[in-house]
Amino acid sequence: MMRDFNTRSRDAYSKKADGYDTSREEIYTATFANLEKLHTTKHGVLRIRQNLGLTDDDVVAWCKEKTILADKIIRKGKNWYVYVDDAVITINAHSYTIITAHKQKARKQNDNTPRTPR
Repeated sequence: MMRDFNTRSRDAYSKKADGYDTSREEIYTATFANLEKLHTTKHGVLRIRQNLGLTDDDVVAWCKEKTILADKIIRKGKNWYVYVDDAVITINAHSYTIITAHKQKARKQNDNTPRTPR
């Protein structure tokens, strides 16, 4: 049976609890191969500086450096989430625009209860 290449198979996007079913090698290869494409907007620079309390002039270079040192990189939908130190950097997977970065909220060790939606 011929497969229509304009439609994606359902199992190509099978969702797991931690994101899409993509191997660690594919994620890191896709992210590191496109580091030179990382960019952000003027408002993005201000937002990232404010959220993380950065004093660095070049926020994009800071994000590139942190992406290389990432503890974990996950793709959920159209975004990459880069977990490094105590920060989470959100990057659009198609345009490689750094959308935002936040400090990661610390959770109690015993706290296994799901967070309530806002």
